[in-house]
Amino acid sequence: MHRLRAVHWGDIALLALVAALPLLSLAPTPWALLADANSEVPVKLWVFETFAHAGVFGGVVDSAGWPNVGSLNNADPMGTLVTALLRPAMGRYWAYNDLVVLQLFASLVAMRALLRTLVESRAAALYGALAFVFTPIVLTYCVTGAVTDMLNLWPYALAVRSGLRALRTGFKDGVYAGLWVGLGFVTCPYNVVVFSILALPLLPFVPMLRGATPWPRVGAALLGVAVGTAALAGPYAAQMRSITAASDSQMSDAMIADTRHAAPYPFLRPEHPDRYTAFLSDYVAVGKSKLIEREAGSRYYRAFSPGLGLMALALLGLGLAGRGGMRGLWSPSLLWCSAAGFCALASLGPFTPITATLASNTPTNGVWLFLQRFWPGSALILEPFRYAIPATFALAIAGAYGVDALEQRVGSRARRWIGAAAIGVCLVEGIALSPVPIPFPIAALQPSPASRLLAPASAGPPGSAIIGPGAVIFLPWFNEESDRFNRVHFLNQLALHRPIADEVIGFPARYLRENNYTAALLAAEKPNGRLRTEPRDRSQIDADRDKLAKDGFAAIVLNRAHFRDAHRYDAVRALLVPLGAPKVIGTEEIFVLSTP
Repeated sequence: MHRLRAVHWGDIALLALVAALPLLSLAPTPWALLADANSEVPVKLWVFETFAHAGVFGGVVDSAGWPNVGSLNNADPMGTLVTALLRPAMGRYWAYNDLVVLQLFASLVAMRALLRTLVESRAAALYGALAFVFTPIVLTYCVTGAVTDMLNLWPYALAVRSGLRALRTGFKDGVYAGLWVGLGFVTCPYNVVVFSILALPLLPFVPMLRGATPWPRVGAALLGVAVGTAALAGPYAAQMRSITAASDSQMSDAMIADTRHAAPYPFLRPEHPDRYTAFLSDYVAVGKSKLIEREAGSRYYRAFSPGLGLMALALLGLGLAGRGGMRGLWSPSLLWCSAAGFCALASLGPFTPITATLASNTPTNGVWLFLQRFWPGSALILEPFRYAIPATFALAIAGAYGVDALEQRVGSRARRWIGAAAIGVCLVEGIALSPVPIPFPIAALQPSPASRLLAPASAGPPGSAIIGPGAVIFLPWFNEESDRFNRVHFLNQLALHRPIADEVIGFPARYLRENNYTAALLAAEKPNGRLRTEPRDRSQIDADRDKLAKDGFAAIVLNRAHFRDAHRYDAVRALLVPLGAPKVIGTEEIFVLSTP
């Protein structure tokens, strides 16, 4: 354990090839995005380009949330940096696609590096890397759902690698481990929280892991981890705190607190339509029909089964390691299988659901309840199913031990095929049997013609501008009357170069809810469903319509092509008629609020 090995560049090349496999889904439409069209991908594009100018780690943003502009944190600074470097050469869409591939590749290489210090077999290390990074929860939620900040998985494999070494060497490697943890916090704070719980099931195994290292040196290692983590995470945490505490924050403490779970945890009940938790049955789900699709602001895909082959190999490694009496009680396989089980229990949320209909009626999951109450940061995790990622991380390590143990127990002729067969089963199972959609959904999105036309740079000769200075409201705000928000408005904003009312947090924008006229527009557009907006005072609708221009809005753009129900389009348009005859651009109608 903890051996340094030579780099085999053939293995790295193979991992690069595998990381690029998702790009095959783009073959029919090469200039599309590797994400579902109804996912967060338009917001991600907006975030990357906005914070490339406003500040990589966050800053004052006035292009969204109008007129409630102000400080906003950047949820994905790594994505901002990488796409800023790639965009000049590759353009907006391929900068995004290559970011996804690079993140997958970095995580594969990091996981392989960890496993090369733990197992003898190169093939076992490759297998464990593939089993983790190409697990269904990563491919569905992070890739297809465009949650690119969570794709920064590579720091954790490197942190564990340095941390295990530090238990034997002391302070210096502890600092390295802490720096990787700190970098993980900068790239995605939520990932640090979900991976940090691995420390709990690993603690009982520290005596085994430290070997002959004196306990004071182990203490020095832990101190090093704390120092390294604080060096990177501390300044970024202070930056985030200054943004959330700012009086003009678009992601304030109050807004964050309003989305957190509290007893009796109604949003975490198994029957809740947005499905924030995993079910135990999800971990053995087989077949494309088991893919979970949920509409919660955006469309998210979820699939939790790490693969029956991986679970079998993990158990095989546990069984082979245990063939020696008490030695099996302290085997590395038991360590990582225990960690996987602990994280899987955490992913179930408070009600311990076996299936959608078989769950406790009261909070009974002691693992999740303990974390929620006592573990730092756990209260910030909206979706307990995120703990499925460290569960698969631990299980992939156990599976690599299984492959390694099996290779050691067969003849030299058969040994060369064990790892290759395991890798083949992993890929075939993921493509053919897992719930992962193959090919991946892609998004062929473009800014609307009206957004391009209304950009100040498109005004043409003096006096030819269609609207005056100000923000623009795009309707419909909901996507085909679903509970999804029309996130393509953020892509429109990049072409528009004017502010929009939409807020990154996703819920109906504060101004649109508070202004009685715009609230009436949203109510006419979507009169039913869980998410709907009603005017607080219908007697003020006319007055608030006139108030739009005073509040800095220049136009409302209505796109009839985005309505599923013609009656809903007619209802919204009837409310817009008092603004005057619109200017028509294809399927879009521009209702002018502020003249040039």
